[in-house]
Amino acid sequence: MRTAVHDRGAGRWRLTLTREQMESVAYGFWLHRLSGSAAEANRFNRDYGLLYPPAASDVAGP
Repeated sequence: MRTAVHDRGAGRWRLTLTREQMESVAYGFWLHRLSGSAAEANRFNRDYGLLYPPAASDVAGP
């Protein structure tokens, strides 16, 4: 992470990330989505246009 600034008006942290770090965050939100909450992944996609696209092998059963 390059920088982190707390935005009091928005009530959240603003992070400056590399593209690779953003992809890692999107992956984390995808994992969280598997536990039942897609809100974070959807917002990240809406705000930054980045959604983790799982490979077929990641979601396919045995």
